[in-house]
Amino acid sequence: MEDYTPKEEVKYTFRQRLENFWYHYKWHSIVSLFLIIAITVCTLQMCSKSEYDAYIMYAGPYPATQSEVRDIQTSLGSVCDDYNDDGESLVSISNLFMMTKEQIDERNAIDDGYEVNEKLISDNTNIFNQQIQIGEYAILLLDPAWVEFLYSANEADNILMRVEEFLPEGKELSLYGEYGVYLSSTGLYTLPGLCNLPDNTVLCMRKNGSLGSIFRKNSTAENHENHKDLFKKLLAYGG
Repeated sequence: MEDYTPKEEVKYTFRQRLENFWYHYKWHSIVSLFLIIAITVCTLQMCSKSEYDAYIMYAGPYPATQSEVRDIQTSLGSVCDDYNDDGESLVSISNLFMMTKEQIDERNAIDDGYEVNEKLISDNTNIFNQQIQIGEYAILLLDPAWVEFLYSANEADNILMRVEEFLPEGKELSLYGEYGVYLSSTGLYTLPGLCNLPDNTVLCMRKNGSLGSIFRKNSTAENHENHKDLFKKLLAYGG
């Protein structure tokens, strides 16, 4: 009868075991690592993402620089309350450079070498229309041409609030019809960034749009009340 001799157990080094694992589970490991990194990045972004207290849009022919937009953001933030109670007052600025055909013609008459970025204007016009419909940006700084655009589209009464209820007592402001106040007639026009905008810029208040409550959490009724409170403060600033 033949004797049975058990085979000696093969001992692998750590490197060999690692190479064997990588050979069999390489793609599993790559996918798992990718998911871990993605989840970590998303978590860090969510934790560090700024929560804005107010959303304000500028739409007009003034080509504000990034530095000027930051100044506008800081100036408006100094008037804004900490509505979300996170310890700081932050204002989101949507800066849309937009020109009408008449404004482009006027600019070309002054400067023959002026080049119009038609794609930028077209893209910003589309963004303007989307944001107006959604209503997340509730306080508006508009060139009169875009206020008239809302008038001509019969949308002013549906989109803009009448400013009468927001006007501070004992302070004279220059009104633009029923729906706006000239920025230059307010104390805000002395603040950095805002003082660089055209003196015919119109300050308006957006109604709380129904689309906003569907697409944006920042368009809730409570949030809109915060914007109305801020709009009053903006009109009363400096007087």
